Amino acid sequence: MLNKPLTALACLVVGLPLALNPMMAEAVDTTEPVRISVIDSSDADMIAYSYGLLLREIGYNVEFIRIDYSAQIPALETQDIDVAPAIWDSTGWTSITDAVQAGVVVNFGSTGIRIREGWWYPSYVKEACPGLPDWSALQSEACAAIFATVETEPRGRFIDAPADWETDAQMRFDAFGMPLEAISSGSAVALVATMKAAVDQNEPVIGWGFTPHWFFDGVDGEYVELPAFEDACYDDAAWGVNTDAT
Repeated sequence: MLNKPLTALACLVVGLPLALNPMMAEAVDTTEPVRISVIDSSDADMIAYSYGLLLREIGYNVEFIRIDYSAQIPALETQDIDVAPAIWDSTGWTSITDAVQAGVVVNFGSTGIRIREGWWYPSYVKEACPGLPDWSALQSEACAAIFATVETEPRGRFIDAPADWETDAQMRFDAFGMPLEAISSGSAVALVATMKAAVDQNEPVIGWGFTPHWFFDGVDGEYVELPAFEDACYDDAAWGVNTDAT
């Protein structure tokens, strides 16, 4: 799951006017705003601003509402926002499916933007952790130790995404026998700032990465190559590398 490209999804509240296809809509002048979420994540917010500015060009009143990622779905349900242009099928998917099945939210499908999420590190880390990008390199105590901090030693620090992104990183570390500890970031901004600070100092660092994003696309880095994913990974211990854990 971590290594395959994911597709961002667009979800809009039932009742949004003809703006769903702005290229086909006639120019209008509305007073009630179309409220579009922005979540301080450049890959998602690029979609939000592109869509919103296009609506403005044809006459719609548009407001950009800053909101936490996980708060978008209940905000759609209560109609506090009208458009959430980026919902990932790897995070919060059960909640969005429930909202769609309840008939209060409409899933308009893929935006067509291909994204990737996973365990990211700057390329210079391979000098101290030979074997990367293969996941088994992180089973080495010597390799994990280069990421250790006062907070995590003797385990290495993994700068995880915000908790509501549901990365399952710590579960995978434990199942794979990797001496790493996932430290959740408070926000996407905090995640990137922590990673960038380490890269600026040329320090060993590993954490949750995603593209497209100005930082992860702008730094020479790689994603850890994990075993191929199948659904059995979550419910059949006998399927995976560690037969004692899913």
